[in-house]
Amino acid sequence: MWGRPHDLQPLLDLLFDGEPSVQWHGRCSYAAALRQAAALPAGAAEMLVAATTPALAGAFRRRDCMIVPATLRLGGRPETVSRFQRVADKSLRSDLSLVRRSGYRLEVRPYRRSDSVRFYERYIVPHLRARFGDAAWVPTFEWIDRSFASGLALLAWRPDADDPDAVLIVVPRGDVLWCAHLGTRDADPAVLHGGGVAAVYAFAIRVAEGRGVQWLDMGRSRPWLTDGITRYKWKWGFRPFVDPGEPLEWAIRVVRADGSAVSRFLESRPIVRSGARFSVISPHGLQPCDPISAR
Repeated sequence: MWGRPHDLQPLLDLLFDGEPSVQWHGRCSYAAALRQAAALPAGAAEMLVAATTPALAGAFRRRDCMIVPATLRLGGRPETVSRFQRVADKSLRSDLSLVRRSGYRLEVRPYRRSDSVRFYERYIVPHLRARFGDAAWVPTFEWIDRSFASGLALLAWRPDADDPDAVLIVVPRGDVLWCAHLGTRDADPAVLHGGGVAAVYAFAIRVAEGRGVQWLDMGRSRPWLTDGITRYKWKWGFRPFVDPGEPLEWAIRVVRADGSAVSRFLESRPIVRSGARFSVISPHGLQPCDPISAR
């Protein structure tokens, strides 16, 4: 591997159980890393991974490396994603049916500082910690407060409830509606199983259509389809698009396809970038991402 240790840690977590033993070989120039990518002898390793940037990734790609963004941004045109619900798979149809049976209603609430404090403490922070455990990155209250002050909160209410089940903070940016922060009440598992998260997704699509925005940005997640959040966004019809704010990508060259680390990587169904196009690695090879919501 080539790059700073913390840049490569997410891949180490994917490829190995427990704490892997890593031997670092000192400094290596960009030119030397490119030479290694092109000339790594068969049998010397299962795979080569280089931490790079979108501006430099093309040179690795010309040396038979796949380019995988460190995080993936998914989104879509609201009207296209809305139409996708009518031909959705069984899982999404079940979610939408659950939202209807639960009687969820939408409330669009403008910024109030008291709401911002409550949403942060009871919804966003508990949800992040329940979802990611010790690995959770919890933003500061000031960060969440600025996002809410720049946008709106979408609340999913059950009939006769004292508090909303789920909150989604959305921020308009020109012709884009960015879904910035999601939280469930006290991280109660019953909210997830009862359709609360599905409700705010459905409401976000409805609000985006109503506001006439051109693009609904559902935020970042892991660049492989075995990640629960990525898979959940995917089933709603959201697809990856180029994120100009992503500073880190991985150049990956498979040297020995029968290795255990390579098997893990391929089984994760990683999503690779080629210019502005994205493809999924599946058992059948590279498959272009469904263009239903390509920008």
